[in-house]
Amino acid sequence: MAGTTIVGAGNYSLEIDTGFLQDAFLLDDATAGVLNNTTYVLNGTTNYATVTTGVNNIVVKRGRRDQGDQFSAGTMVFNMLDTSGLFNPFDTNSPYYDPTTAQPGLAPMRHVRFARYDNTNTKQYLFNGYIVNYDYNFALGGIDTVTVYCADDFYLLSQTYLNEYNVSEELSSVRLSAVLNLPEVAFPVAQRNISTGTQTLGGSAAFTVAAGTNVLQYCTQINSAEQGRLFMSRDGDLTFQPRVGNTLSGSVADFHDDGTNIPYDEIGIS
Repeated sequence: MAGTTIVGAGNYSLEIDTGFLQDAFLLDDATAGVLNNTTYVLNGTTNYATVTTGVNNIVVKRGRRDQGDQFSAGTMVFNMLDTSGLFNPFDTNSPYYDPTTAQPGLAPMRHVRFARYDNTNTKQYLFNGYIVNYDYNFALGGIDTVTVYCADDFYLLSQTYLNEYNVSEELSSVRLSAVLNLPEVAFPVAQRNISTGTQTLGGSAAFTVAAGTNVLQYCTQINSAEQGRLFMSRDGDLTFQPRVGNTLSGSVADFHDDGTNIPYDEIGIS
């Protein structure tokens, strides 16, 4: 089975984007610089390095505490034993070091993903996000360790600000998509899972979005008007779900203090 086996927990895989453009178009290169080829492209794609075997602790936090709370950014913190010094930021001989940009393999804004393999050997992602910070701890006479702090795409939205935006009267889901389409946001379409909203948002001059408005805060306002759910899925998709209708069914149990049905001794409300 793929991944690294964790005793009593299954097989897991922790991968970090090394930052290397493995198929980027290069001017004046005899192979990578050929025009109109489909192998080497302008943007290029990067490799992922599996680092699970060096990790001794992973903590993932996603979701919300109470049903009425808004979802916050998902986070992941993991600790690695750097026995070979491969993630030492000063090791220019590390296989993860990029000499063209003089950047270490472990750097802020590198993509990171954590997954578990189910009993059919299918990868199920538990977290998709970015490295936002890391602490490298040099141990004199011992094993160096590195603690890596990660957050999902809500973190990126929280660091982005809007230009003045004149809105139109439209459904909450349409407004959210329009915001994500703005050039200063440019959130990838492939990473969206937006369901049709139920509430129409105002579109007069009074609803004009001021320049400097935080993108995540405004998206949260849209969700609050809908009373829906806005969150980053474990696959890394920005997910918007509308308000829930009448989902309550008939009672399935009756508690009585008169000796009938299901008895109880006390009741509390919190």
